[in-house]
Amino acid sequence: NDEILMTAFSHGGHSLYGDENYENANYSASIVGESGVANFSKTDLDKLFSGKTVRVSPYVSTYSEGFSGSAAPKDLETMMQLINLYFTSPRKDAASLESFKTRNTMLYGNLMSNPAYYFQNEMIKILSQNNKRVGFPTAEELVKIDLDKAFEIYGERFADPANFTFFFVGNFKAEEIKPMLETHLASIPTIQREESWKDLGIRPPKGKLEKVINKGTDPKSQVSINYKGEAKYSKEESYILSSLGEVMTNRLIDLIREEKSGVYGVGANGYISERPYENYTFSISFPCGPENVAELKKAVYEEIELIKKEGLTEEDLNEIKEAQKIDRKESLKENRYWLNQLSAYYSYDRDLTDFFEYEKQVEDLTTKDLQEAAKKYLVEDNLIEIVLMPEE
Repeated sequence: NDEILMTAFSHGGHSLYGDENYENANYSASIVGESGVANFSKTDLDKLFSGKTVRVSPYVSTYSEGFSGSAAPKDLETMMQLINLYFTSPRKDAASLESFKTRNTMLYGNLMSNPAYYFQNEMIKILSQNNKRVGFPTAEELVKIDLDKAFEIYGERFADPANFTFFFVGNFKAEEIKPMLETHLASIPTIQREESWKDLGIRPPKGKLEKVINKGTDPKSQVSINYKGEAKYSKEESYILSSLGEVMTNRLIDLIREEKSGVYGVGANGYISERPYENYTFSISFPCGPENVAELKKAVYEEIELIKKEGLTEEDLNEIKEAQKIDRKESLKENRYWLNQLSAYYSYDRDLTDFFEYEKQVEDLTTKDLQEAAKKYLVEDNLIEIVLMPEE
C-alpha cells in the first residue's frame, strides 16, 4: 500500500554503437545519473528530496534503454517530474564523471582480488568467447569514457519518448494519475523514429570445453557446469527446462550435500531465451574443497545420466509442483512481480493470456517432459565446464 513501482523500456541500447564507443554508450546513463538534472547535482537532489520517498534511475543496457524507479503514493508526481527532466534536461558534469571513474576503478580492482568475483568474471568471458562487452569493467576501459561523447549518446538514446513503454504498479487509481502522465510524460516532444536492437553476435564456444581457473590461496573451489546451445523458444519448453533445474537442485542437494557431505549448497537452473537469438542455458554450480572436485563432478554427471535413462519419480515431480504453486501464490502479492512480468510480456511481445494459464501449465507437467528435456538439452557437445582451483 505504501509504494508505486515504475519501469520503462525502449529497444536499442548500446547494441546500436560500435565497439569503439561501447564504454561511452554503456556508461552514459550511469554518468547522467551521477550528475543530476537541470541545475541540480545529485547532492542537490538528495537534499531536495529529504523527507520524500522517490527514486528514478535511467539505464542503457545491451538491447534497451529506459528507467527504473519507485515512490510513495504521495511522491508520485515528483517521480514523474524527475522522469521528465531525465528526458529533457540531463546534467553534464565533468566532476561527476571523474568521481565515477575513480570510484569504479577502485571497486572493480578490489573485486578482482577476490577469487569468487575473479572466477565469475573469467567465466563470463569464457562463455562469451571474450567479447569485450561482457564482464566487469577494467581501469583501461573506464578511462576511455569521454564526457562529450557519452552525453551525446545519452541524448540519442532518450531523444524519443514515443519509443518508450512505461509500467506503473502499486497503490494508485488510473484516473487520478492520468493528469500527471499527460502533464509530465505525454507533453515531452517526440521525433517518432522507428528503432530496434541489434544482434552483436555474442555466442558461447561450440563443442565440449573444460577450463580450470587458478586464483587465491585458500582451499576453496567452485564448479560451474554449463550446457548452452541454440534452441527454439516456446513458453512450454522454457518452463519444462526451468522445472528440470528445480528437480535437479533437489536431487543434487540430497546426493552431494547430504549423502557425500561434500558441499554447503548446490543449485541448478535452466531457461530458454529469445534475445538476441533463440538459445538455452542449463547451469549447475556448487562450492567445495579442491580435494572433492573430481568426485563431486562425477556424481553430478552420473545423476544426469540416471535421469536421462530412468527418468524421475512422481515424488520428485510433486515436490516442485507444490513449491511452484506456493511461490506463485506469494509472488502475486508483490508489486515487483507484477511489474517484472508485465514488462517482460510486452518487451518480448508475448500473449498476456499465457500469464493466467500458469496453474494449468504446472498441472500438465509430467516426469516424461522432464526426462525428455534432460535428453535433449544436457548433451556433452554443448557442455562447458569451468572450475576454480587455488593457485598452484
